[in-house]
Amino acid sequence: MCTVITKAQLGNPRVAKRDRKVYKVGICHVNNTFSPSFRTKFNYKQNVLVTTEFTYTTDADKENNNHCDNVEGIYRYSLKDPQFVVKGFHSFTTFRRAMNYSRDNYHENVAEFIIPKGAEYYINPARCAVSNQIIYKGQCVQ
Repeated sequence: MCTVITKAQLGNPRVAKRDRKVYKVGICHVNNTFSPSFRTKFNYKQNVLVTTEFTYTTDADKENNNHCDNVEGIYRYSLKDPQFVVKGFHSFTTFRRAMNYSRDNYHENVAEFIIPKGAEYYINPARCAVSNQIIYKGQCVQ
């Protein structure tokens, strides 16, 4: 999955002033773990903080990370010089946005996560977020 940002945003993430609820699409397991839908065998464990560093690219196609859906794709092509956050914890800022994405991807589950206070994150107008820290709350909401 990619998160498209503007050139002005590049390298200038927001810092969370409070815990922020977000949603991820993937598979909820009975042992309170969650597997994201794209390109990873990673399982999130309930209430465990995970961290990473951001990586960026200007050519998502070249990096083979062009997993934008229609909404984010429209935003991508509206920008003169789009930038892509390739590595980070990708999520959606609203349940409805995650549900729309879930329906486009084989009806996967939608789960609640937290971008914790103090984490760095980006949000774009397509209601996609990417952060350097995230916590799975252990709750599938669909």
